[in-house]
Amino acid sequence: MTSIIKRIYLSRQYCKRRRIINEKDLLPLLAEFEIEVISPEIYSISEQAKIFSDVIL
Repeated sequence: MTSIIKRIYLSRQYCKRRRIINEKDLLPLLAEFEIEVISPEIYSISEQAKIFSDVIL
């Protein structure tokens, strides 16, 4: 994870429900646009707050 994240995509790869079926196909496109893929489940609440505070909407 970089210290300042400009754009992120919230991955659902670890979720049991509402998964994105073609998420693997989407990842190269996100990388092309320098969008960092984040799986919120692996971060603490305070880490998530920091990540989200650095996002450009």
